Amino acid sequence: GQRSEVDAFRVESRHAEILAGPSSRSKRAAWRTVETTRARRAGLRYNRQVPSSGPSTTAALVASTLLLLRDDPAFHGLVDDAARDRIEAAVRTTIPAFGTAIDRVPWALLRRAAFAVERLVSPGFIGHYALRKHAIREHLKTATESGFRQVVLLGAGFDMLSRSLPESVTTFEVDLAATQAAKRAVSAPTRHTHYVSADLAHESLFDALRNTGAFDPRARTVFVAEQVVSTLGAIDR
Repeated sequence: GQRSEVDAFRVESRHAEILAGPSSRSKRAAWRTVETTRARRAGLRYNRQVPSSGPSTTAALVASTLLLLRDDPAFHGLVDDAARDRIEAAVRTTIPAFGTAIDRVPWALLRRAAFAVERLVSPGFIGHYALRKHAIREHLKTATESGFRQVVLLGAGFDMLSRSLPESVTTFEVDLAATQAAKRAVSAPTRHTHYVSADLAHESLFDALRNTGAFDPRARTVFVAEQVVSTLGAIDR
């Protein structure tokens, strides 16, 4: 019925603060997404072009920062061990030069160079990103323990967040086809995880989920829209 369809796309207020990102602007954008989905129920459509010719090097670079924390006494516990090897494999596939650097440059030197670049470009980003991922994992753990049975990761990228979820939860990782292909090459989806290829600039989210044949619009569902809203721009109302 109408209510169950709307509820399937509902993000509760306590979810939005973590899932929408650190800025109030991104929080407002996330709430616009929620309200539009409630009203339309047919899926989300965005009006900004996003390059889709190859896997996202931005997603790969951002995910690769998690690898820098494996030897950090303060932050290494924030990175899920189950995901670390798959992150590295996905980043190697997407950015071959990254694999070459890891194989040929001493790790300590590579790590110092990466943190030097971080201080120049975006001070504190690596720790922030790891803490954000940890907060989302903790939130999803609470949500799934309280009865949510589906998780939809919008713009899932290469952080392998689905690997942290229990097998009792069905996860849908939504991203561009080229990014999904790179991920499939190193980390095949399980029967509990579905890689959904969709360009949300032109396609309906609901249609993409429905076409998997596994999405239940009546099930309690958590949507994680971590950065995809600000990337894709305003919603075409």
